[in-house]
Amino acid sequence: MVPIHNSLTKAVIALLTEYDDYADAMFNLALLLQRQNQYSEAADYWRRYLANDCQSEWAARARRSLKFCEMQINLIASA
Repeated sequence: MVPIHNSLTKAVIALLTEYDDYADAMFNLALLLQRQNQYSEAADYWRRYLANDCQSEWAARARRSLKFCEMQINLIASA
């Protein structure tokens, strides 16, 4: 049985393939990837989200999450 988060991740990526400016989907996919410890992929989607929304309160959350992912990527690389 495939874990639900894998199916969800694939579905949201497919959605973004067709609707590449869907900010809500980008935000939630980045968050899902981050929670799955897929920091590099999450960082890519945080950057895409911020390219579409750089002013809202959600953008502030996305910037913090992007910074966290970048810190984790650097930590893993230096281990």
